[in-house]
Amino acid sequence: IPGPKGKALSLFLERVHNPLEMIRHLTDEYGPVVSMHLLQERWMIVLEPDMIGEILVHQARHFHKTPAFKRADVFLGEHDILLVDEEEHARIRRLVQPSFHHERVVAYAGLMVRHGVQWRDHWEPGGVYDMLTEASHLTRQIVVEALFGSSSEDEAEKISSALTLLNASFHRLVVPFARLWLHTPFHQARELEGAVKTFDKTILRLVQERRKSGWDRGDLLST
Repeated sequence: IPGPKGKALSLFLERVHNPLEMIRHLTDEYGPVVSMHLLQERWMIVLEPDMIGEILVHQARHFHKTPAFKRADVFLGEHDILLVDEEEHARIRRLVQPSFHHERVVAYAGLMVRHGVQWRDHWEPGGVYDMLTEASHLTRQIVVEALFGSSSEDEAEKISSALTLLNASFHRLVVPFARLWLHTPFHQARELEGAVKTFDKTILRLVQERRKSGWDRGDLLST
């Protein structure tokens, strides 16, 4: 399988800030399946659609989350459904499945419309807006309320902002030495640490409040 020889680390460090550009460069140079060694790990980058389908769907039981991917447990937690395999994944999926039944998904429609109308109404006639930013922010607000039932706009904004930063930093957390980077004085590392603390603190408080109330609000947290 073709791939860069002896320059993978320099290529990675050069383009880590833009992983999609790195993948585009590799596939343009070597094709839809690329092999590369990065420190002590061998990475396979697959962009051929049929092979991706085999890996993620048809042959999924033969593939497992890599140690690199599981480094993201620093903010997702070691039992996150995105990081676990097989029995543990099935157990967690059974727990959350009721939140995605047809009746509950239909109920989310009203929530989506309400947020959409509010978002539309804050636009000024003749204004210029970045639709990627606008749509991303709207989506996060909807997701936060659908998953956690957070009715406080300030609370939803805190979770949404933390999620935005965590999502943008994900590619940094799956590389070797990610945990060491998190303990450096760099601004991005400290900012990410703050986002993790904000997210954990807010979600744990929501969990405690919901347990006390015993109220099923029809969201994932109630389930």
